[in-house]
Amino acid sequence: ITMKVLTMQLLSTVVMDTVAYGGAACGIAVALNEIRLGRIGRQEAIVLILLAAAYFLPMRQLGSYFHIGMNGMKASDQIFAFLDLPEAASGQAPVPDKTDIAVRGLSFTYPGADKPALSQISLTIPAAGFTAIVGLSGSGKSTLATLLAGRQKASQGQITVGGLPLDQISASGWLQAVTLVSADSYLFKGSVRDNLLMAGPASD
Repeated sequence: ITMKVLTMQLLSTVVMDTVAYGGAACGIAVALNEIRLGRIGRQEAIVLILLAAAYFLPMRQLGSYFHIGMNGMKASDQIFAFLDLPEAASGQAPVPDKTDIAVRGLSFTYPGADKPALSQISLTIPAAGFTAIVGLSGSGKSTLATLLAGRQKASQGQITVGGLPLDQISASGWLQAVTLVSADSYLFKGSVRDNLLMAGPASD
């Protein structure tokens, strides 16, 4: 898609520049010829040359806006394709009072990847306390976190919360109970507190 857009941009640029500079050159040639014939003076010739150069400026601006429009159309195609994706089914059960998490035989492979990011992972995370998952870079820690937060669906295996499968729990309810802070989180202008209050103004 990028190469097609660049090809169209280069072709349109050649056409626009040819017309713009060719028209300005014709205006200069006409002005010089009129001076040679004595029909206009030097002042009139300068005005004619300036007008010939300025006359084609809107065409060049139109060409630049055309390029911007093409990039916007390609971006909008991707946006609408994303919006047209089917929404994943969500459970309706409320979040259990007991929130111990059990992971059994969990596997996950990213689309187009040659090997799974997680393979047959099993662990238990108690409801109370602090649990740390340690591993080398690329070992799947972030992938496991996104799966636990419900942002990805496991290719194989199951995650249960208080004995209830995660896919049966209401997505909105689980999002209120879980906070995921990724390595590339974006902070809007203001303090960290201001950013947190955007998600929960009532928690001030």
